[in-house]
Amino acid sequence: MSAVVNRPRVNHKTGGGGNRRVYTLHSGTNDIFGWRLKDESVKTVTVAFKNQKDAIMMAHMFERHIIQRKEWPDTLLMEDAFRISMGPPPESPPGIIEVRSWTVDKLKRFCVNAYLDMIVLETIQRADDTYKLSGEIMSLATTDEHYVERLTKLYQIGM
Repeated sequence: MSAVVNRPRVNHKTGGGGNRRVYTLHSGTNDIFGWRLKDESVKTVTVAFKNQKDAIMMAHMFERHIIQRKEWPDTLLMEDAFRISMGPPPESPPGIIEVRSWTVDKLKRFCVNAYLDMIVLETIQRADDTYKLSGEIMSLATTDEHYVERLTKLYQIGM
């Protein structure tokens, strides 16, 4: 069985958050779950969850999808939704996907350095085979000088 996850209803913000805890999904040391949005005015967004239980639920959904389909779900939100495999909630913690805790400020710094925006999912509500998401997109940016310095460092590491 698969579920349709609808594009989140979002409010656009540029700041806020502070020391509030959020949770992200990772498949490795340097991999973080993000969505590519059809809206080209927004960069790829790192997906953060306000509630840890929502992050764990999504991690389980991703793992079931990977096991059943032998592939990662496509993270491009087309027509405001993407499909993901479902099944009964497992008793054990996720094994392929790791859930990490951040403060909003630390995650913002990570995103700025990776040239990503951020979405914080506030609620996830299930209705039949559909999950409705709501949250806020944070458009993150810094000075051009910061990006020049960051790209220079990355270029030097690659040499």
